[in-house]
Formats: sequence, C-alpha cells, structure tokens
Amino acid sequence: MPAARAVLTWGLMALPVALAEPAPSSTFASTLAPSRTEAQAPAPKTPRFVFVGDVLLARGVIRERNDRGISPWRDWTPFLQGADWVMGNLEGAVGPASECSPRPGPCFAIPDSLIDDLRNAGFTALSMANNHAFDLGPAGFSRTRAAVRARGMLPVGFEDSPLFRVVGGHAIAFVAMTLIPGKDGRGQTLPGLAEARKLRFARAFAERVIVFMHWGGELRDWPGEDQIAGARWLAQRGADLVLGAHPHLVQADTCVAGIPVFYSLGNHLFDQKYPETRRGQVADCRLEAAGFVCRSHRTDAEADGFFPRPPDARGAESAASLLHCSDSALVRPHPPAIVESIWRNDTAYLVWSQPGAGGRPIRWFTRGSELLCASPFRLSGDSGEYLFALEWHYSSLDRETAPRPYVYRLGSAGPVAKWRGSGLAWPLLDATPLPSEPGALCALHRGDSFLVPDSTVRTTRVAAYRWNGFGFSLAADGALEKACRAELGISPAGGQGFPAGRIDSPHSP
Repeated sequence: MPAARAVLTWGLMALPVALAEPAPSSTFASTLAPSRTEAQAPAPKTPRFVFVGDVLLARGVIRERNDRGISPWRDWTPFLQGADWVMGNLEGAVGPASECSPRPGPCFAIPDSLIDDLRNAGFTALSMANNHAFDLGPAGFSRTRAAVRARGMLPVGFEDSPLFRVVGGHAIAFVAMTLIPGKDGRGQTLPGLAEARKLRFARAFAERVIVFMHWGGELRDWPGEDQIAGARWLAQRGADLVLGAHPHLVQADTCVAGIPVFYSLGNHLFDQKYPETRRGQVADCRLEAAGFVCRSHRTDAEADGFFPRPPDARGAESAASLLHCSDSALVRPHPPAIVESIWRNDTAYLVWSQPGAGGRPIRWFTRGSELLCASPFRLSGDSGEYLFALEWHYSSLDRETAPRPYVYRLGSAGPVAKWRGSGLAWPLLDATPLPSEPGALCALHRGDSFLVPDSTVRTTRVAAYRWNGFGFSLAADGALEKACRAELGISPAGGQGFPAGRIDSPHSP
C-alpha cells in the first residue's frame, strides 16, 4: 500500500493551511506566513465527541439500503447535530466482491456510493484499524482511504497514527490500533514498541490523546484480561480516552487509571441477527478542563431491519449513564504547538508552525522521510529551541533501513539539522529525550553490534546519553539509566514491556 508519511504543523490557531511543496534539499522546509494576531485565534470551547462501534456497509445492510432507498442514519440528525467529532469503526473495504482476498473468513466489499451516507450523516473520521480493512487486499485498503478522504472525512489507521487535529480550539491526537490481524496478516500488540512510540509522539504535541482499539473476543460481553491490561498500559503511556470495537457486543464502560474506557461499543450498524448483536453503545464525550466526561447511550436496531435507532428514539430506555473519571494528576499543560494532519495525493502530512519574529509564524514541512516520532528537546544551559526526531532512513554505515535519531535547532529560518546519527553506540530500536533531564537521551538498542550486525536478534540493551555539544556521549550513570528505563517502559529488573523484534517500518506493506 502507499506509504503514509508525516509532515508536522505547529500553530497557535486552527486555520486552514496551504501546503507548499517542501524544498528537496533538506529534510525540513520552512515558509513565512502573513502575521496573525492572538484575537484571530478561535477561542477554545468544550468540544463534543461522539463515538460508535462497528459499521458494516455490506451483505444484509446493502440489501436493506437498496430495498428501502434511505440512509441508515436518516433519523440521527438531531442527535448528532452540534457534535464536533463523530467517529466509528468501518468494517470492510471499498470495491467489488470479486476482489475479495482468498484467505479464509468473511469478506466485506463496500460499494463506493455508500460512503456518501457516512458523510451525509455527519461522520468526521473512521477507524480503519481492524481485521477487515484488507479484505480486498492492499489496493482495496488504499481505495477505501481515498474514498473516505474524497468525502471530506478522515481515515485513521495505525499507519498514519497519530492523526493530529484541532477540535474546538484544542489540540487532539487520534491513534487507531487493531490487535486482531486481518487478511494482510498484520496487527499491533500491547505492550508494543511501535505502539508506545505512537503514543509518545501523540502526547508530545497534543493536549489530549484518543485511542480507538480493535480488540477482545467476538461475541463476548465482558472485557478479557488482555483488554483490561491493555487499557491500563494505554493510560500509562498517555491515552486520555479509549474506545473499543470488534466483539460485536457491548462491554462495560469504566474508569481505568483516571481515564474513561469503553471496552466495546458493540455493533452500530451490522447484519448479525443475534438479539445482543442488534444493540450498540454511543460514547458521547465532552472535553472539560480536567479531561473527558462521557455519557453512555444504548441503541438498538429497528425491529424490521438493521438500521440503528438514535438514542432519543428509544423512549425511557435512552437515559444515558455518566462516566466521569477525570484525575487532576492527568492534566497536562497546553502543548508547545498545535499539530494538524493534512492529506495530499494519498500522503499524510503533519504541518506545524512556530511563532517567529514580529509575530510572523514560520511553517515547516518534512520533505518525505518517514517520521516515526518527534518531541521537544531541551539542552542544558541553552535557551534555544530544539526538536528531537526519530526517522526511518537507510544508512550506508550499517547498510540497513532503520530508526535514525536527529536533532534540529528551531530558528527564524525554520528547523536546521544540528546532529544526525545512524544508531548511536549500537543498532537502534527506539530513542527519546528524558524530559526531566536537559540534554539527556534514552535509547533502546538491539543486542547486536555494528561490527557483527544481526537484525534478527531478540535481546536488547538500554543506554543513557548526554549531549556533549556536537553529539551524544554514553553516560555511565545508574540513576540516569534507571530513569531511562522508566521513560521507555522497561522494567528495572531488565525485562521489557514489549517484543524486541518489532522493528519493521510502520508504513511498510
């Protein structure tokens, strides 16, 4: 499938950004924008987010849609009116059934025209991190993303997570994952190396992080131990709200480590005929000062079909329960920038802008390298602004395509590479600055070496580094290494919280 690549936009306001062609001579390009005043920035409000579960636009749903000639959401306008964000889990891929993968299992082929119903209903985004996204192969996956974007909606998969958006004046990052492999054979793991990196990237540039999970056992109305442990891990790594799908039954919503977790929203629109699978749940959440406060609405299908009835059409049963989990300890300051995702020609760009001299914002764009992660970086005794980035590059030094660390200085001309390295002392799996220690870098290395490389090795080592003015030097500091283990999510005893072998590119097919 086509690579989804990153381009960051730092900004203090949520205004449309025209994406200029990046300069080919550097990893980042910059451009000056007309000055704006603080008065032009939209005032933050209390945005409303609506989430539903599994959405099927195939099989019996197609037949009902054709027979009745009306949208499944024709009665949902009053309920969805005023929502700033509406998101569900789209099961299947756009294209003809003749392209179904030969691999065993149901295949959900979606007519392109039915994507219009989602747009007209008011959907903002659709999770494509599920076990049916590749039912029609890589071409079908790409076609579905394009069809969703063509209608002005946003497809959210693991490949292009985190998706950054300004909602109601607030910087929000969306991450989508599936623990259930699809017909492409791929899926995510919790805990996981790439998964932890996505969350770290998200929380570095967002006020709040929303995670849409595809997990759990089918037709199980209670969360499994893997979901419970996974929810706690997600909260520990920075998630502020977790939504789940896949079981096709509603599972309990609850508070986990101070955040709302909806283990399974059940079926929103599906053609399964078991009584329990005809019911769904809507998470109706508002972002308040201390976090998300959610109302949980139960829905069910119409008696003579599969179309869902909106909560206000269910009479006395529509009373919503309130889920208020906000923990003051989770309150994070406003990020150093508001980041937004922009699409161009099947490529996801993250665009950022930084206030420059005289109030003239400087906008930066990555050239086309795969940006795995980025975060602000402080140097001891240096008041300048820096960015640490982990990028996916080939290097002739070790003849591998692997994560490479970069340090950029941020100035009036935009970001300038101050240091770029192949893998520090050993082949690299992951790296991040230590926020509590200016100039400190934490790295997770493979257990092999550059002299005797072996990319299949499953052992790892943690190392702490300090900035020496022109690069990083190993730090023989037990306390610093201990802090790095905590930052990377690795136990002090030497074990690790995720498989060491997950070093594949997050954008590879």
